[in-house]
Amino acid sequence: MTIQSAKHMRRTFEQESLALHKLLRIPPNSLRIEELLGLGPPREVLASRALEMRGTGKKQKLDPVSQHCVHVSEGLEQAAAAEVIPEVVSEMLATMLQGSLAVPKDARHAHQEGVVEMVCEALVATEVALKQAVTEAQGVVDGGTGRKVACEEDAKTKKEALAALEEDGKAKKVALAAAAASFKQAKGAVGEAQTAQMLAEADLKEARAKKGVLEGALKDMVSPLAEGTLPEGEVAGTVSRLKAALKKFVLVESLMTALPNALSKPPSTRGAFDVMVVSQLNEEMGKLISSLDATISQGDSTNKERSAALAVAEAALDESKRGQLAAAQAFRDARDALDKARGELKEAERRLKELGPESKRSQGALDEAQAILELFQAGALASAQELKARLTPPPEPEPASEAPLAEAEVGAPMEEAAPAEEEASPPAGAAEPAAAPAA
Repeated sequence: MTIQSAKHMRRTFEQESLALHKLLRIPPNSLRIEELLGLGPPREVLASRALEMRGTGKKQKLDPVSQHCVHVSEGLEQAAAAEVIPEVVSEMLATMLQGSLAVPKDARHAHQEGVVEMVCEALVATEVALKQAVTEAQGVVDGGTGRKVACEEDAKTKKEALAALEEDGKAKKVALAAAAASFKQAKGAVGEAQTAQMLAEADLKEARAKKGVLEGALKDMVSPLAEGTLPEGEVAGTVSRLKAALKKFVLVESLMTALPNALSKPPSTRGAFDVMVVSQLNEEMGKLISSLDATISQGDSTNKERSAALAVAEAALDESKRGQLAAAQAFRDARDALDKARGELKEAERRLKELGPESKRSQGALDEAQAILELFQAGALASAQELKARLTPPPEPEPASEAPLAEAEVGAPMEEAAPAEEEASPPAGAAEPAAAPAA
């Protein structure tokens, strides 16, 4: 039976109520329709009885039928809360429980049976809704379990990735240290090559300068003095400048001592010793110039070699510098990746931690939904099914009467005592017994 049928039945009951009021000649609304139709107390009365029974310390119990009606009434409230039926319909059905469901099955009218069907239909639909709530709660729990497994796997993966990145970061740090050491070594090699080149250039420059001094002295001072082409007034000064210039070179000391005297004389006045001194001076200066020529030639070759070595060292320095920069960038990237992985792991652990209370709430909601369903099934639904199938109980047998049997037992001794009395009394007209003689 549908909700529309229930509303139609309600209107029918109201029409019958008006008819009963007219038939009984009582004012309208002076009695509730439930009282006119004998449908018993409404939901409020049943609820108050249940509350009184629960709230008092005294052992007060409702009769089983009323107790079942209380359970069914609570079930109808659940039906309204679950939006299975409107609240007004729930109240209407609850007020008609005593006059329909509480009536034994074999004593119900067709209308009462219709109300019973509506009540049971609402309760069955409520059970379906409660089962659906359990299913949905179970789905939430299962989904939470799946999310927890996924979060655990995600946290494990991120933890392993973090460990790998930590190892990679250590390797990158070692590589950066090696690149820095290589750069430092290359920089030192460049410095050494630069120093060696500077020394070679300095030696070459010095040799060229000495050669220039010797050649100048030989051309401008020794030759004019040896040939006697200088004016007499310039001889002494020229000899003095030559002696000062030759002090920078290693010459035989005796030659340096005899040199001023030999060169100061005109060629025509020189003796054999003076001629030997001048000749030996030319030879020694020629030897020095030849030695410096060799030094200069070797210096040029050395300078080229050291320039090439410097170029190689500088190229190695550039390469090591690029390697150091690349290692530094790789280390920074590894450090950034490590920081990011740490943040991701922290976030994954936070999400996993948050799933704990959420899982507890979901499990609590499932337990509550299951408990509500079980209570509903054991309470309202079971009570409705029991009342729906309940038949009129057979009348209790009357106890056998014991009064006639008691009277019979009392009368028998009295009848037996009557003949005894008759035997004790003398017959009429019989002589009195003689009096006893006097003492």
